[in-house]
Amino acid sequence: MADIQLSRTHAASPERLREACARLAEDADLYGLFSAWKGEDRLVLSGKGVTAVVDLGPETLAVTVTLPWLFRLVKGVIQGEVESKMQAVVAQAEA
Repeated sequence: MADIQLSRTHAASPERLREACARLAEDADLYGLFSAWKGEDRLVLSGKGVTAVVDLGPETLAVTVTLPWLFRLVKGVIQGEVESKMQAVVAQAEA
């Protein structure tokens, strides 16, 4: 079961959204996460017991994060960071 589930609507083209998410995947190394595309519309980030799945929809960007029990203690901080990254990805894709 996911610990964090977020979604955000967007008006970006699928190509621009994928490009913005690809840049997010490059930044994942800073957090010790590995990234892999599963098809064209799903990006999976994982490492240190954390798994994040980013689903790129035609009008919605959805993120689901599963945390290990220790990280659940700081879930609010992690959720804030995920929301911030999500907003940045959408803004970048819509620009």
